[in-house]
Amino acid sequence: MTSRKPAVGHGTSPGGPAKTAAAITASAAQQTAPPRLVPGSDAYAFVRDAPAERLADVGTRKESSAATGFPAA
Repeated sequence: MTSRKPAVGHGTSPGGPAKTAAAITASAAQQTAPPRLVPGSDAYAFVRDAPAERLADVGTRKESSAATGFPAA
C-alpha cells in the first residue's frame, strides 16, 4: 500500500497561514464545531480521494482475506 502525503513546502501550498488561522478560530467558535477542518484545496483533494484509494487497495485482497476465515459450517 502506498502512502500519499499532501504537498508541504514553504510558500508552495495554496492558501495562506492567516486564512487557515481564521478558519480554525471560526470553527472553534461554532456551537458544534466540525469534526475535522480541511484547510486548502490540496488538503481537501487528499482527504476526499484517500478513502477511494484505500478501498481500491483492499479490494485487491478479497480472496486472500476470505481464505483466512473459518470454513463455512
